[in-house]
Amino acid sequence: MGAWPALFPRYAGNELGDPDRMARAIIGAVDADEPPRRLLLGGDAPGIAISSEEGHLAEARKWAEVSRSTDHPTDPATA
Repeated sequence: MGAWPALFPRYAGNELGDPDRMARAIIGAVDADEPPRRLLLGGDAPGIAISSEEGHLAEARKWAEVSRSTDHPTDPATA
């Protein structure tokens, strides 16, 4: 959990999110023809999610060759 427990008191009760607007957004998403798999709520949520996913993608690209190297060989001569 890292530093979060120490920071929590500063944020508790000072959230930017409006519960009524969030409820409407959730209902709208549920009723959508193509609802999101993950609904990000709050102005900071998209930036946090995008940053996290970019980190995951960078790590996946960095280690992709190692990942591929664990398959059974397709050419018996390279086994």
